[in-house]
Amino acid sequence: LVVPPSAVAGAAGLAFGGGPGPLKVTALARAGEYYVCVPGVADVPRLRELERQFVADHAEVLRSVHGYADLTPADWCGMVNVIHDEGMAHEAIRSIVQGNTPKHATLQCVHKPKGRVPLVVGYVHLYRDGGDMDVSHLKVDRDHQGIGLGGMLLAGALRSAAQDDWQVQRIRLVVVAKNSRAVKLYSHLGFKEEGSTTKRLRGMAPVGWLKMTRVVRESPETYAAKCEERVTRFTQNL
Repeated sequence: LVVPPSAVAGAAGLAFGGGPGPLKVTALARAGEYYVCVPGVADVPRLRELERQFVADHAEVLRSVHGYADLTPADWCGMVNVIHDEGMAHEAIRSIVQGNTPKHATLQCVHKPKGRVPLVVGYVHLYRDGGDMDVSHLKVDRDHQGIGLGGMLLAGALRSAAQDDWQVQRIRLVVVAKNSRAVKLYSHLGFKEEGSTTKRLRGMAPVGWLKMTRVVRESPETYAAKCEERVTRFTQNL
């Protein structure tokens, strides 16, 4: 439910741009029936499906903005920096998953109930900018929202960064100001507002975005454990 800060450009693999990922699935964060891991090429179609949901989520949040009805799917993709063309989008995601896009990385959240086939239910796209981790997309499937999976994706990202000897000092993102649910989520995760910006598409009233930053003071393990505990607590109460 976020789009990249203006600093986001270019690209590295979780290993950021570090070549093909591992053949075995290694959980970077785990709670109950959910875990966070590096995706494989076979996961690209599902990641693209969630990316389309990501675009639709923003369109729904901004439904009341003047000029909404005049915008096309391509316009909404442009609003949140998502590639509209299906073939090009699949290729871009595949390149990141395979570690061929410098400084960019993707992690996915998987739901694996006992006796059932695993399903990818969320993802986070990241950009490495020195000591800053820029979150370009963070999306959780609508049927799995509200239990802390967004935080668990960030926990997995910090653990992965630590494994790569990347000392993350800050996590940065930009969120639609009208998306009160997302703003509340990020505030709960320790993000602070550090400014605002606007974006405008043809014929549409300006859309406000909040720039939010979380300074990473604790160890990745401490932060990850808190996020995992939160998901465990929520899922036990379902």
